[in-house]
Order: sequence, then C-alpha cells, then structure tokens
Amino acid sequence: MKQTKYFHALLIVGALSAVLFSGCQTFSDNPAPGALTSVTITNQPIPAIAQATATVFANHGFTGGQTGPNQFTFQRPGSRADNLAYASYAMNEMVTVRVVVNILPVSNTSTVVACKAWLVEAAGDPVLEDSHPVRPLGKGPYEDLLKDIKSQLGE
Repeated sequence: MKQTKYFHALLIVGALSAVLFSGCQTFSDNPAPGALTSVTITNQPIPAIAQATATVFANHGFTGGQTGPNQFTFQRPGSRADNLAYASYAMNEMVTVRVVVNILPVSNTSTVVACKAWLVEAAGDPVLEDSHPVRPLGKGPYEDLLKDIKSQLGE
C-alpha cells in the first residue's frame, strides 16, 4: 500500500515537472525574435536605458554589468527550486541564474530591451558548466525585470 502511494506521488511530481519544464511555446508579438521576453521603450536615450537596466538588476540581487555594446550580462544565485531542478548536491554545485540583456535601437524614438536567461550548473567551471535555457513558460520573472526598467524610466 505504501509503495502504491509513493508511486502515485512520483507520477504526480513527474507530471507537474513535465508541464513546468516542457517549454510550451506561446505565440506573441515579441519585437526581438529569439529573445525570451522584451519591452519597447520610447523617447529615451540609450545611456538612460542602460543606467536603468543596471539599477534594476542590481536592485534584484544580480551582479554583473555591461559586456558589449548595448549588451549586459547579469548573474545571481539560483532559487531553491532552481537548485532542486538542476543542482548537483553530490558535487556541491549550485545553480546560477544568468541573464543577457540587449538594448536594440529600432528607430529614432523606439528602443527594444530584450533578454535571454539560463539556469547554469557549475557556473565558471570550464569542464562542468552546463546551461539550461529558461523556457517561455518561465519568463514571468524576466518580464517583470524588463517592466521595472521601463517604469524606472517613467513609462
């Protein structure tokens, strides 16, 4: 009887995991193809957008900064859920959330701020580092960060 309950609990956890991590695609009008999520900012200079980007990510516990022209890379330790899904406790390796943000001028008055995100095992280890892209189903926190950038600029 205990084995049956245990088996059913595993099936439920497995089914929920499949739904959460399956990467179901959503259709959107994302102006930055290939990005996890993006926002469009109007009538703001790129230096102001860059400063707001750095401020918002720092305020949310990320470290990092500009890594190229109009590109930023930020990292922070993964959450408990991230570590349960991807960490290797046997090798004492935790997950790092890595986000790459691109500021893309579209016109004289319009700029797209887009990002991609990964859950990275053993970040910085040249042999064991392994990245898992955040799926569209998990883009909510990253959308919120980009919306914070937009609101920081008064939009």
